[in-house]
Amino acid sequence: MVICFILTTIHCPDVWGQNLYSVSPLPFNTRDHNEFSAVPYKEGLVFCSDRLNNIFIAKLDSLGQPLLDLYYIRKKEKEKWGNPELLAKELRGNFHKGPMTFGKKGVVIYFTRNDAETAGIFSATFNGSTWEKVTPFTYNEPNTRVAHPCLSADGKYLFFVSDKRGGYGGFDIYVCTLNHNQWSRPKNLGPEINTAN
Repeated sequence: MVICFILTTIHCPDVWGQNLYSVSPLPFNTRDHNEFSAVPYKEGLVFCSDRLNNIFIAKLDSLGQPLLDLYYIRKKEKEKWGNPELLAKELRGNFHKGPMTFGKKGVVIYFTRNDAETAGIFSATFNGSTWEKVTPFTYNEPNTRVAHPCLSADGKYLFFVSDKRGGYGGFDIYVCTLNHNQWSRPKNLGPEINTAN
């Protein structure tokens, strides 16, 4: 089982002037399902989970596993959270979704959508009420897994993993650079980052 944690900074001036960190599980984790890849969004977090969102209909993949979906949870107070809800019905389908990353102001989302055999990155735009224009990433490839997108803070670099040919290991980390609103061809981060193991 995978769960979400929160990292809290504790300033301790008596300990050589350094900050200490406290790691604790978040209260919305479930006992029997996986929750992971939490990212800040609006007034809370979006995270991946294979929890059942309908007690009458359980969507399963080809291996019989519950489908991953994207959930949003709002933080109410210092230690209190609301109830998780599906991020967007329009992003759903018969595939796993997640992990994900958001552009500035949360207007654009890049997310992994995959079945048991392949994976690709997709993007969508928020129009103020719904997500629209779900678009496959330019560099998705047939019979190749392209997944786990992560945008840099300035939105200029998109990092992801792929098992495409020519890499150093099973999954390598690649980066694309945004030039004139288009992503450059993926660049492997090289053998110092990507190893055979």
